[in-house]
Amino acid sequence: MARSGTGSPIPAGSDYDGRPLDSLGTDAAVVAILRDGHRILNPDMRRTLRYGDTLVTVGTRTAIDHLGRVIAGYVTGGGATTRKA
Repeated sequence: MARSGTGSPIPAGSDYDGRPLDSLGTDAAVVAILRDGHRILNPDMRRTLRYGDTLVTVGTRTAIDHLGRVIAGYVTGGGATTRKA
């Protein structure tokens, strides 16, 4: 069953700050980025993420939860489950 949710903001010092959206390697679909009070709808996968961006997602609960853990730095994209130091 598909669900939607708003992910956590890209935190300061995140590995994803300055990297393209497709580097997240997640099954959740990012349908918008909230940035500086504006919505970027249907963002191109090459769009660069920035500190403070919040991702609006659609996907299974598992995929959305995984994306949240990726953004927080607890796991890497693409389904890996290793915790970062």
